[in-house]
Amino acid sequence: VMGICEEIYQRHLGDHLNIWCYARVDTLSNPGLLDMMRAAGIRWVGVGIESMSEHVRDGVDKNDFTTEDIFRACDRLKRSDICLLANFMFGLPDDDEQSMKQTLTMAFDIMPEWANFYCTVAYPGTALHKQAIAEGWELPASWSGYSHYAHDYLPLRTKHLTAIEVLKFRDDAFQKFFTSPAYQSHVLTKFGPKAAVEIAEM
Repeated sequence: VMGICEEIYQRHLGDHLNIWCYARVDTLSNPGLLDMMRAAGIRWVGVGIESMSEHVRDGVDKNDFTTEDIFRACDRLKRSDICLLANFMFGLPDDDEQSMKQTLTMAFDIMPEWANFYCTVAYPGTALHKQAIAEGWELPASWSGYSHYAHDYLPLRTKHLTAIEVLKFRDDAFQKFFTSPAYQSHVLTKFGPKAAVEIAEM
């Protein structure tokens, strides 16, 4: 990554680019790398935060980092003037309403420039899919049921919540976050009135 960014920077292309990429929380510890990414035109980084709960993340082997690591990584991005696209998941197997509320609270605490709120889907071939079969949890009856935008979309249930409860929480979380005065003010300050209007219309 550093090599690619250095080449872009040396060719004076960074000011003309608006690149976005994905990164893991545990790859964002080097401020020098982030500064070089910014100089090379990387303006957005998508980070898989998933859940506020370390217990919930541990249940799906996504606990290679602590909650403190998440906040530090997000802060490093902001200090490097790189916009944060935070990805959150509701409905991981150990999720209950309380843990999902904590994840939504985390989204407000981090206040990313953009947030994706996903329901967990147990794609065939994954450990989650095998767990769902072992638990006897309902899975989509067709391939389209695995698509987040399909009319027959069926997210994963949890040990504590039905798929419908997870989906309803996700939809409510989306509305709460994007209509909140805190987020709308953040967008207005960062991107200006046109972006704020687009968010409100969305």
